[in-house]
Amino acid sequence: MEKNDIEKQKHYKEQVKDYVADIKAFVKRENEVLDGCRKNPDIAAVKLFNLAGEELDIASKYLIVNGISSAVLDMRNEEALNEARKSILKSIIYIENIVTGKVDAVFSTYEKFLDELADISPERKLYFIRKAGLAVDLMKAAYGDNSRWKPAFVDIDGRFAVIAKNLLDLRKAQTSDISGKDYAPITHHVRLVKKLLNKCANQFLERYSMMTKSTEDLRLAINFLSALKHFKIMLQDSDDIDVIRKKLESWKALFDVECKNNPQGLQGGGGGKHENTNRAF
Repeated sequence: MEKNDIEKQKHYKEQVKDYVADIKAFVKRENEVLDGCRKNPDIAAVKLFNLAGEELDIASKYLIVNGISSAVLDMRNEEALNEARKSILKSIIYIENIVTGKVDAVFSTYEKFLDELADISPERKLYFIRKAGLAVDLMKAAYGDNSRWKPAFVDIDGRFAVIAKNLLDLRKAQTSDISGKDYAPITHHVRLVKKLLNKCANQFLERYSMMTKSTEDLRLAINFLSALKHFKIMLQDSDDIDVIRKKLESWKALFDVECKNNPQGLQGGGGGKHENTNRAF
C-alpha cells in the first residue's frame, strides 16, 4: 500500500471512529431494551416505537460513514450501506410489530395496539414518518440509480407506506377539531399516507410491467390501490374515488387475464414481504 493510501486510511478511520462507537453502544442498549420488552410486554409498544426512531439515527450514521468513505477513500463503503438498509428495515419491523405490516388490515383489528401508543402524540408520529421517509430517500441516493438493490427498494417503500398508514389513528383523523393542536399533524399525516399508497401502487405496477411480469407484483399494486380507496372512504374523502375505482377494475381485469394465461407467474419475481403481523412480545 502506498504512503498516500495509508494516510487516507488513517484519516478515514479517525473521521468515522465516533460514529462506529455510537453504533456499537446502540447495539448493546438495543438488546437490553428488547430484553426488557420481553419481560414486560405491557410497555413494549412505546419502547419499540422509540427504538424504531433510534434505528433511523443509526441508519444515518452508517450513511455518514459511507459518505466519509466516498470523500476520503474515493470509494463507497458497501458494508456501511448494507447496514444502513438493514437498520431502516429494522425500524420498519419494530412498527410492524406494534400495528401490523398488513396493507389491507381492517382498522378494528389493530386499533387496540394503537391504544398502546396513546402517549405518542400525532406530532411525534408524523415526525417519525417524515424521518423514515428521508432515511429511505438518502439510502436510495447513496446506492445510486444503477444499484442491484433498486427493485428491492420498491418493497421497502411498500412496507414504509403500510406502517405510515397503520400508525395513523383513524378515530382521531375522523374527529379532529380544526382548532385543536393535533389537527395540523394529523392532516399532514393523512396527506402523506394517500401519497405513499398511490406511489407504491404505481411502483408495483411498473415493476410488474417493466421487470418481473409477476402476478404477485400486480396483486400488490392492486392491494395498495385498494387500500388507498378504503382509506379515503374511511375519511369520507370522495376526491378522485371514481378514478381509483376504474383503475382498480382495469388492474383486476389484467390480473385475471394474467393468472389465466400464465398461472406460473403466481410464483414469480419478488413481490416482497408485507404481512409481518406476528407481534414480537
